[in-house]
Amino acid sequence: MVRADLLDHIDQVLRLSMKSDKPFGGLPMFWIGDLYQLPPVISSQEEKFYLQNKYGSPYFFSSDVFKELHDFELIELSKVYRQKEMKFIRLLNKIRNNEIDEDDLDEINAQYKTSNLSEEEGLFRIHLCTLNKVAQAINLDRLSKLSTTAHIYQAQKSGIIHHTQFPADEQLILKPGAQVMLLRNDPQKRFVNGSLAIILHLKTDVVAVQLEESGEIVEVEAFEWQMIKYKTNTSDFGSIQTEITGSFKQLPLKLAWAVTIHKSQGKTFERILVDMGSGAFEFGQAYVALSRCTTLEGLRLAKPLKLSDIKTDERIVDFMNHYR
Repeated sequence: MVRADLLDHIDQVLRLSMKSDKPFGGLPMFWIGDLYQLPPVISSQEEKFYLQNKYGSPYFFSSDVFKELHDFELIELSKVYRQKEMKFIRLLNKIRNNEIDEDDLDEINAQYKTSNLSEEEGLFRIHLCTLNKVAQAINLDRLSKLSTTAHIYQAQKSGIIHHTQFPADEQLILKPGAQVMLLRNDPQKRFVNGSLAIILHLKTDVVAVQLEESGEIVEVEAFEWQMIKYKTNTSDFGSIQTEITGSFKQLPLKLAWAVTIHKSQGKTFERILVDMGSGAFEFGQAYVALSRCTTLEGLRLAKPLKLSDIKTDERIVDFMNHYR
């Protein structure tokens, strides 16, 4: 997901820091990623226009520095860890490579159930949506249906921090019984960023939750995120020093009956409900959504998947074929 312009920026910083005109200052680079998942984020029309005109694509391999690399080596990892069922892996690979046919689509769409999910079946099933406003509406609707008492947790902010940098909700409304997602890795390794849980008890400064995976009950306290600015050390030219410019303190939780497919990238869930809305609008969107689930049985579709929902960027295919 590293954009071409960001990779060029990293290259320039390293050339200056290492006092070398070689790509990345002569340092060896090791990159890990999956190009068949969601592409780099472009947040405005201006950015889209700039990237299209300067680079041709937002991908890292369109960067200026990549053209200077003459010893780039592609290593493909083939072992699948999230899924074990060969049938499900085969279907996901066909979606990933945009090789799916009508028969494959019928197999996936067998997971579309016309009847509503029961309350028991819906517990710990996360709803993946294409749009943030849809996810927010689902979460607020589910929260309103809980008869328990709500508590509002207001974030504490200091220094310079823009609302687009908020790592959690500025105003977090929770109720006992709410399904939430953890937003930080636990130092004691009881949960990770993306773990699901159910709220049990609310206190002023701490929230007790029951984790989905282990069933363990843990208490979650507020966490402070720091906004850091990097600058060159004037007394030691070439070295980089950090400066804390702001902070944001809040419970590392968010309502999680529903999240966007973008937010789900990198996560693993036992049971999901996928809603492509009016259709996929991004490359790799359907593949990312479906592949979050560990089993085909754990997958449900809010509406049947369409062939038009399967989108693969041909620039990715060309790049992969070139270096294979």
